[in-house]
Amino acid sequence: MISMIDILSGAPFWAWLVLAYGLTVGNRGLQPRKISIRRNVLPTCFFLYLSISSLIHASQQFPSIGIVWLIAVVIGATISFCFLTPPPIAELSDRHGLMVQGSVTFLIIFPIIFMAKFTYGVMVAIAPDKLLNIGFEVVFFTITGLSTGVLVGRTFSYFKHYLELNAES
Repeated sequence: MISMIDILSGAPFWAWLVLAYGLTVGNRGLQPRKISIRRNVLPTCFFLYLSISSLIHASQQFPSIGIVWLIAVVIGATISFCFLTPPPIAELSDRHGLMVQGSVTFLIIFPIIFMAKFTYGVMVAIAPDKLLNIGFEVVFFTITGLSTGVLVGRTFSYFKHYLELNAES
């Protein structure tokens, strides 16, 4: 049987760099900051890509798992859009972004997505037969769908505020 220490020590070095980077970005996100609308879209697209790439693989075995994921994305996006994303403080003078309040969202969401993808990768490597379990797939895609939805909702919320502020100017 493979222990957790074996799994963690066997992880590639780049995985730990990605985790450190995500935690650093999340920590910076706790402070009020200037955000570019374009740069806000990039992490959302990246995590959407990661989620969809896993979904495509799993949907070959369980075609209806996409519905579970989509429902989770919609729920996560709605919660983020309505409750988790604070309104911006101001529009930037160059009209290419917003000044936003600090938020703990990315600091929480990034490790959740990282751990889900890490766990999925480990399962592919050491117990691919477990991936044939619908229960595992439902839990995995609910977690990744909710997490991705939170980022999608945050991005849409900031974009909406950006458009509203530009319409007023």
